[in-house]
Amino acid sequence: MGGSAAGAGASQKMYDLHLSRIARYEKQPPDPNRDGAFRPAPE
Repeated sequence: MGGSAAGAGASQKMYDLHLSRIARYEKQPPDPNRDGAFRPAPE
């Protein structure tokens, strides 16, 4: 994955947030019946 969020006009914080969500979904895919809302797992 190359490039920079700054060059795209995106906030680095938002870019990192989405990357962390993608990583979480790759480790534990959402249930097929989910409603689309993102709810972090309780720690």
